[in-house]
Amino acid sequence: TDKPFSHCPIYNNTVRERNGIDVLEAEFYEPKLKKYIKAELYPLIGSDIYLHTITDLTETELLKRNLDYFNKGIIETVKNLKLPYIVITKDLKVKEYSKEALDLIKFKEGLEDEGLSCGRLDCEAELCPGDIIKKVIEEKSMYHDVISLKRNNNECYIRRSIIPLVNELDEVDEVLIVLNDLIGVKKVKRKLNRTEEFLSSIIEGIGDALVVIDREFRILSANREYLKRTGKPIDRVRGSFCYSLSHRYSRPCYKEGEDCPVYKTFLTGQTCKSIHEHSDADNNVIYVEVVSYPLKDETGKVYAAVETLRDITDLKKIERERMELKIQLMQAQKMEAIGTLAAGIAHDFNNMLMGIAGFAEIIKKKNISSEIKEYVDRILNITNKASELTNQILIIGRKVKISKNLINLNKFVKDSIATIRRMIEENIIISAELWKDLPAIEADEGQLYQVLLNLVINARDVMPDGGRILIKTGIKDAMDVRSIHAKTGRFVFLSIKDTGPGIPEYIRERIFEPFFTTKSQGKGTGLGLSVVYSIVNEHGGFIELNTELGKGTEFIIYFPALTDELKSIDETVLVDFNEIDGKGKTVLVAEDEEVIRDLLSICLNEWGFKVLMAKNGEEAIRIFERLSENIDFVILDKVMPNLSGIEALKRMKDIKNTIKSIISTGYTSPEELREIEHVGVNTVLKKPFKIEQLKEAILKLLKG
Repeated sequence: TDKPFSHCPIYNNTVRERNGIDVLEAEFYEPKLKKYIKAELYPLIGSDIYLHTITDLTETELLKRNLDYFNKGIIETVKNLKLPYIVITKDLKVKEYSKEALDLIKFKEGLEDEGLSCGRLDCEAELCPGDIIKKVIEEKSMYHDVISLKRNNNECYIRRSIIPLVNELDEVDEVLIVLNDLIGVKKVKRKLNRTEEFLSSIIEGIGDALVVIDREFRILSANREYLKRTGKPIDRVRGSFCYSLSHRYSRPCYKEGEDCPVYKTFLTGQTCKSIHEHSDADNNVIYVEVVSYPLKDETGKVYAAVETLRDITDLKKIERERMELKIQLMQAQKMEAIGTLAAGIAHDFNNMLMGIAGFAEIIKKKNISSEIKEYVDRILNITNKASELTNQILIIGRKVKISKNLINLNKFVKDSIATIRRMIEENIIISAELWKDLPAIEADEGQLYQVLLNLVINARDVMPDGGRILIKTGIKDAMDVRSIHAKTGRFVFLSIKDTGPGIPEYIRERIFEPFFTTKSQGKGTGLGLSVVYSIVNEHGGFIELNTELGKGTEFIIYFPALTDELKSIDETVLVDFNEIDGKGKTVLVAEDEEVIRDLLSICLNEWGFKVLMAKNGEEAIRIFERLSENIDFVILDKVMPNLSGIEALKRMKDIKNTIKSIISTGYTSPEELREIEHVGVNTVLKKPFKIEQLKEAILKLLKG
């Protein structure tokens, strides 16, 4: 420039003495350089020359300004927040204070001016103790505490913050004391404490285990029930992975294929539920209903999940038992339907067998060659085997007459093992464990033997390489038996247990079905277990199946235990018979099967009877109404269309009460036998019957 600026120290009257020399100086802001400059002129002794020094004060000035802005900024912030504050100098003088400070504390009367000693403030506890202020000044560090004051005879709490205000020389000239009334905070805190206690009482009192889990599947918190279930203290649970404690997994359970509700909650932000198998403190498997609830931040992001775990092991057990009972009921209904169908088939089959066997017997009595007789004998042998098969089908349909007697199950097992042992290979060990003082049961001994034999043979067949068969007896109360049939009372049981391969789950529901078998062709009819089921059911009992793959199978047969002695059912008394002389006697036959009608007609005519034939019950009634006085006895098929043999006999007895009768039937249940006896039937012939049995029945009838 052409001439010095006005702020040049030449024009400046500021003179400072430095070491006995008057130094001219000036401090200014240089806009072109954008710097704060300090210029000094030192006169050189003995000349008119000056030493001109220039010092860059930019950093110092900026620091000074920043400190000033900072100190003022703190005070302005406190003012804007309307917080009570006081500015105290290092010599403990009041430099500044706010109106809020006056409302919070009382100054001594007439001493509310600035510049007064801090010690003259009227407060029960010093707001600005000198030792603390000196420490703040020396250490240049903030100080915080909470003090108690009395205000209107009420105790209040004040949070005190003492903040050092540092100048450009890094020295503390004054401090800012900020006072915060905590009475509202204390109220909120007390309310929060009560809320926390309330929530805690809910969390601890719900009875379910509860945990809070973060997004890394670590447990943040847990209630007492969860700690009890895991058997671990809170310090070992907090921070542990939930999958490690619940499943004993080394990675999240969803990676192990589990349906993890917590994982789904983190994905969807929704409440999710699942059923899990967990391990309790004793490593026992328990079933739990797991429900996961999301915890979201202000942006809606799920940062944690609350998981409740309800032990439903007992409910699962009840559900499983209910399902087992439902299966048992369905099985019983299915077997009843199959039995009804089987009985109908057996009835028609018996009629055909009877025709085949009857005509074969007639042929055999003719004058034929020995070769033809041999063929006839083969026919009769085949029909006998077919009749046995039919009888098994009738057992399934519960259409076989049973003769019940009092049976000691222990004695029965001992007597039966001797016979059964001969049917078992030497590589199979058969043994018995018999309950002492076992109550009696009421059963048909022949059918009971068939039950035992079928089960032992089945056990033998599944152990071709050898094994063990254990036969046990015992007694259980109804409440200890898992079955829809065990309602009240006590049950005697017969158990047959093997060490075979066990029964696969996919066929367990079918093992009692007729003709269902897993044996190779020619090795079995598939009727064994069906017959067992039907016999046991007919005796008022039921079957329990326990099986495990690789460990064997156990069939437990339950029979009602007897407490009172029952009379044994008398067996039918057989009578001797000679050749029949039917001359002068008339018989009415009602049979819907033509082949049986033909067979009976041939036999009765051969024995000298006059035979009247009817195709059904209604036709038989019409004949009987016209010729009842001449008819000596009737032979009626029990099952006929439109009008059964029983109903036909009832109407005949209304016409002629003394009429004698023979009823032929393919099956007779105890209920049907009672009905037959009630009607007054003289003799029952079970189809398929042989000609000799027909003779016997007629002789017995004629002899009265």
